[in-house]
Formats: sequence, C-alpha cells, structure tokens
Amino acid sequence: MWSRRICQEWRDGIFPLDRFKLVFRVVLSQVKSNDPIEQILIDHSFGRDSDYTCEDIKHVLRELADGVLFVLDGLDEFN
Repeated sequence: MWSRRICQEWRDGIFPLDRFKLVFRVVLSQVKSNDPIEQILIDHSFGRDSDYTCEDIKHVLRELADGVLFVLDGLDEFN
C-alpha cells in the first residue's frame, strides 16, 4: 500500500519527504461525507476519543501551512 509506505518514509526522514513537518494519512473509504475536514483528520490520525479539537487542527494547519502533506488513500475509488 503506497500511502502507508509514504508515511513510513516520512517518519524515517527519507528525502524528499523530510521537508514536511506533519503528514496526515486519510483512508477515504472510511470518511463520512458530512464530517468537516478537521474532524476527519482527528479521527484518522488520533482516533475519535482524542482530546484534540477541530480548532486545534485548524491552528496546526495554519502554523505549518506548506509543511503539511495530505496522503489520500483510495482517491481512485472515492465517489
């Protein structure tokens, strides 16, 4: 699975992925279409029981801006 490998290579600091400060992997087949993107990122990265809020995610995304990579798993199957 390429999306998982990309995340592992980022974790291991492999170039050119090392320029990103944060990577979010989202499995699109598990996304509920009515959830805001911040909630989707929390659910896929930290779990639904996480203490992180949508405002926390917005803050991180603003702070890191171009240092964030979104890996969308299953985009070819997403409707």
